[in-house]
Amino acid sequence: MSKDMLTRVISRKTSFQLWDKIHSYFLSHTNAKAHQLHNELHNTNFENQTISDYVLHIQTFVDALTAISDFVSSKEHLDIILEGYPSRT
Repeated sequence: MSKDMLTRVISRKTSFQLWDKIHSYFLSHTNAKAHQLHNELHNTNFENQTISDYVLHIQTFVDALTAISDFVSSKEHLDIILEGYPSRT
């Protein structure tokens, strides 16, 4: 266990308290990461990429969110792709 984590849990008396503190710590970091990934996903746009690279870039964020159990629906995924693609004028 890292020194940083040890200082966070050293005062816990029971295994439940220890686990609860560790769980809370990692949950807050996971929530922050999910928020960051959602922001990056929604701010992705087509700019100077091939369509394949653009879709792959978006898929990378979707996969990262899925890895932390924050799922993106097919509808949202498609909406993000279309919103970031330039409209024809």
